[in-house]
Amino acid sequence: MKAIAISTPTVAILTIVVRLTGLLQLLEWASFDLFFRIRPREARDERIAIVTIDESDLTEIGKWPMSDGLLAQAIDKIKAQNPRAIGLGLYRDLPVEPGHQQLLATFKSTPNLIGIEKVSEESVAPPPLLASEDRVSFVDLILDADGKVRRALVSLEPEPNRIVLSLGTRLALTYLKAEGIEIEAIAEHPDRIRLGKGIFHPFEKNDGGYVNANDRGYQMLLNFRGPGPSFRTISIGDVLDGRIPDGLMGDRVVFVGVTAQSLNDFFYTPLSSNDRSTLSGVEIHAHVASHILAKALDGRSGIETWDDAIEGLWIVWWAGWGALVGSMGLYHRRIVAATVLLAIVLVAIAYGLFLQGWWIPVVPGAIAIAAAAVLANSYLLWEKLNFSHQQLEEYARTLELKVKQRTQILERRSLELEQKKNQLEWQTLELKQAKEAAEAANRAKSVFLANMSHELRSPLNAILGFSQLIGHRSDLKAEDRKHLTIIHRSGEHLLRSIDNILDFSKIEAGHSHLHLQVFDLYRELDDLIDLFELPSAEKGIALELERSPDLPRWIRADAVKLRQIVLNLLGNALKFTEKGRIILRAKVLALESSAANPGGEGSKGDGDAPAQILGEPPGTGRPCRLHFEVEDSGVGIAPEELEQLFQPFVQTESGRAIGRGTGLGLAICRQFVEFMGGRMGVRSQVGRGSCFEFDLDGSWVECEPPEAKASPRWPVALAAQVPPYRILVADDRPSNRQLLVELLQPLGFQLAEARDGWEAIAIAEQWQPDLILMDLRMPKLNGYEASQQIKAKMGEKKTAIVALSAIGGSEERTARAAGCDDFLCKPFRESDIFETIEKHLQVRYVYEEASKPELEDPSRESRFWEERDGRLPSEAIERLKTATIRCDLELLDEAIASSRQYNVPLAEQLTQLAGEFEYDRILELLAKHERT
Repeated sequence: MKAIAISTPTVAILTIVVRLTGLLQLLEWASFDLFFRIRPREARDERIAIVTIDESDLTEIGKWPMSDGLLAQAIDKIKAQNPRAIGLGLYRDLPVEPGHQQLLATFKSTPNLIGIEKVSEESVAPPPLLASEDRVSFVDLILDADGKVRRALVSLEPEPNRIVLSLGTRLALTYLKAEGIEIEAIAEHPDRIRLGKGIFHPFEKNDGGYVNANDRGYQMLLNFRGPGPSFRTISIGDVLDGRIPDGLMGDRVVFVGVTAQSLNDFFYTPLSSNDRSTLSGVEIHAHVASHILAKALDGRSGIETWDDAIEGLWIVWWAGWGALVGSMGLYHRRIVAATVLLAIVLVAIAYGLFLQGWWIPVVPGAIAIAAAAVLANSYLLWEKLNFSHQQLEEYARTLELKVKQRTQILERRSLELEQKKNQLEWQTLELKQAKEAAEAANRAKSVFLANMSHELRSPLNAILGFSQLIGHRSDLKAEDRKHLTIIHRSGEHLLRSIDNILDFSKIEAGHSHLHLQVFDLYRELDDLIDLFELPSAEKGIALELERSPDLPRWIRADAVKLRQIVLNLLGNALKFTEKGRIILRAKVLALESSAANPGGEGSKGDGDAPAQILGEPPGTGRPCRLHFEVEDSGVGIAPEELEQLFQPFVQTESGRAIGRGTGLGLAICRQFVEFMGGRMGVRSQVGRGSCFEFDLDGSWVECEPPEAKASPRWPVALAAQVPPYRILVADDRPSNRQLLVELLQPLGFQLAEARDGWEAIAIAEQWQPDLILMDLRMPKLNGYEASQQIKAKMGEKKTAIVALSAIGGSEERTARAAGCDDFLCKPFRESDIFETIEKHLQVRYVYEEASKPELEDPSRESRFWEERDGRLPSEAIERLKTATIRCDLELLDEAIASSRQYNVPLAEQLTQLAGEFEYDRILELLAKHERT
């Protein structure tokens, strides 16, 4: 009994104190919500109907907010059903044409229509006409600290002497007035009112599980009807089409409101167990009206609470039972079982009272039971310890026994340590095996990618090669040339997709390398803007370049990777932007220099601080940190999609809607940026656009622009003095052999074909070729072993072997180690084959058109600026036509670069069309230029 007498008041007082601090508030709310969700389903309230505006209605309407004309039509059709009251749960503080005058006429002719306003911090004005006739209610809701709606605002006094009713309350009172029921004051309880069969009292700040809650206005705990559908609903589309069931709205309260997920007018309630079980605002106001109507007409209970004193006695009662259980003895299992049973009884009683409309403390009672049981049992243990203390002297005389016990403990711990050691060794072995398995999987992936690259690039070699070869024919019809261009462009696109996958794999495997070179950053950015200028202009999008004045012009970095990153970001921006603008920004974050910035002394970026000076001595390779941004006004990216945005093969919802891309572009961009020592991020807002930004390391270099390379020429035959060289083509694919034969035979070379390594060795021994084009992957005997044997058997014969493979990198190194003199990666261009043969056989070609070197002219620069918008010479036009007809990208790039000195705008258009493989449009543009 002593344990009970001590434990009961101690635990009860501590529990009450803890409860008053608010620490148990969330737990009590959770138990309250659970009772709502497991409560038996109630019948639907037939006195209320809801006209919903869902996603299908938004699609049918075509815009939001809906026009005043459509809204007026819907209200007129609802009014025709003779409801008792209509609650318009849509803000109409501003007109939405067309049909505003029609809506005003509907407002005047519908006296039982109630509009809405918002009176909280972000207030929204009511419809002026309804406000002037005092037909306005507020729709503000009270959210608890966990974001749920458990209380209903009945009325507020937003301004002195102005009391406004909530929408649900106003409509419920209108309905009851038609029943002859109005508010009655109760003399003995001034704060309570009688309404039909129900008595209502205002919520107080410590009611139920609340502690110091905000009790402004007249509030009440809301008794939701759920779970399950609680009211009849009909979509506004059905209302506008006249598909209203008989008797749906007659003599009822009708709410009109939005239930579309995209409009984000949803709230958590005690009925919510996940995001899908939230209620829209209009449904919550319908629950408020149903609460009042059911209590006034049916005598349905609300949510009642006890006084603080009764709640305190309730906690003391359960603390006493817990102490009684804890004092049952030292059998912990029995105590735990009895404590759990008491808690179950407590919850059952609380749930039974909840079904009658009472909210009583569950969590404080359960805590009191457990704490009292623990404290009472601890008191018994303490008494037991006191008794044990009296026996310590006797135990002190048994030292030998204690030493023996200690030894046993040490032996047991030693055994445990040995077991842990064995466990660690086993885990180490498992980790080693897992590492070996991962390395084997990585090797398997590398082999798979190598095989896939070979299997895809080999047919692509034939597709691109024959499309280029056929493109040189002058007898092609325009339609056939167009189809050929489509084939070549599709092959190039597939090749780029394969390269993207291989680049990503190389970065993951750590096999990618930086190719540092000095390049003109200003020109690179200008070229990128020029590349996208035409497609952006066609879409009506402004394309801008913002370059800070202190940005270095000549830098040393990986230009190819930088260009690929910006190309991908600009391409994505253009793809997902329909109007507005796209901005490419470039600036320097940190520049290692003791002199002035390269952009000029004291220069600053557009609103940005100047580059940070690191204070090192000046040099020709000063490190700098470059920052780039690509900002657009497109569709934007949802926050939940940002985390996976840079994952490979993952596309956003907007990307999947467009249906283009592999989902690798951004993943490769981020890998490239990190590989170049930088970082990449994104800021985005749905409907307003996105901004991708990244920075990377580079070096500011003082140098002059590199000289332009000589224009490539197309060979049509061997020079007269050149002997008929023999070339052996070894490839297991007939299409690849046929491509090389048709490419080289017209020039005068003698060619032979081999289908595998053994056949190549036999022909080489008998025919003695001057050069062998050797495919590395062939059946029976591969190209590596065939090359080794040929080199060993040819003796003094200097036969050059050029390895051909769809896989670069490691295969190139292996091929050269096997004796190959050169290496070409499939698919290759025709010019690559010609240059390689010229390099190893020292042949001379007869060219279809020879380019003459330009003479240095001191006045060339002045003529350049004078004639930059002038007419192209006839030989320049012919050179452009020849390159376009042949689909020779390098020759076309050089021809366009040469034409820039005569007409810069035309050259920029040609660059854009060439980048998109629009060869037909290039020929049309050149023909138009000739006519003007």
